[in-house]
Amino acid sequence: MDIWKEAFKRKGVNPNLYLYRSRSMDEVLPWDHICSGVGKDYLKLEWSNAQDGKSTPDCREICHECGVCDHKYIDHIIYSDFSPSTAIERKSFDRPEGEIKKYRLTFSKMHPSAYLSHLELAQTFIRALRRTGLKMVFSKGYHPMPKVSFSSALPVGTESLHETVDIELYESIPVLTFGEVINRQLPDGLKVKLIEDISPAIKSAALIESYFLVTVNNQKIDEKRIKDFLDSDSFPILKKTKKGEREVNARSIVNKITYISPDTISLTVRHINGPEIRPAQIIQEIFRLEDRDMEEIKILKTGQIMG
Repeated sequence: MDIWKEAFKRKGVNPNLYLYRSRSMDEVLPWDHICSGVGKDYLKLEWSNAQDGKSTPDCREICHECGVCDHKYIDHIIYSDFSPSTAIERKSFDRPEGEIKKYRLTFSKMHPSAYLSHLELAQTFIRALRRTGLKMVFSKGYHPMPKVSFSSALPVGTESLHETVDIELYESIPVLTFGEVINRQLPDGLKVKLIEDISPAIKSAALIESYFLVTVNNQKIDEKRIKDFLDSDSFPILKKTKKGEREVNARSIVNKITYISPDTISLTVRHINGPEIRPAQIIQEIFRLEDRDMEEIKILKTGQIMG
């Protein structure tokens, strides 16, 4: 708020003039640019009636010439036989019955779908499943949701050759048919490559490790920094959270980092209990790169291990 007050002060703007003063009916009002058909004279009349506590009859009984209807192209449509129900209609949502089948879908997330956030990705799969007509299993409670569970949340903009999602259905479907059906409904960049029937599994498997290929364009990788990192017992990195900054030991997260070429390295990241760090931030801290240098970095997830 202090920043806004300072900005108003510098520009000589008094916000109270816009917030608290009474406005004249003759001045240009903030909503005057909106054309809804209702004339300003009619709005003034309605304002006056409201101040006097007068009600306005239903326009289906008498037209008040507010300006919306021109009686040529736009006019009332009145259903004389309409009678609203006074009873509360209670809908029942019948859940399908039968054996629940659980499938694990391995898919790739490439451009342009790499720029979908995790929530957008989940909605994309749910909508695709709805279009297939397959009977999804929903959670119970006041807000049922499809039982769709992803192994991890990929950072926005990072491409991946190996992502997994577990889906529960009320029906059995051949995995090859399932793959053909779901791929027809997914957008460019998302492609299911493998489907496994994991029905005996009760809980989704945990993600253990992820593998990344990092390409540093227009820069050379300093092998000494890789060695210094691997030889260290601790490599603290500040992670920003909603509760503030938190120090995380990146050395305990990185299992392996390997020099491949002057501009390419491979990175293996462990998934442990506690806060995790994005691969891009790990690379930035190890090689001490500026934010503008990170614009040239390309990170590709090549695989993962689950257990």
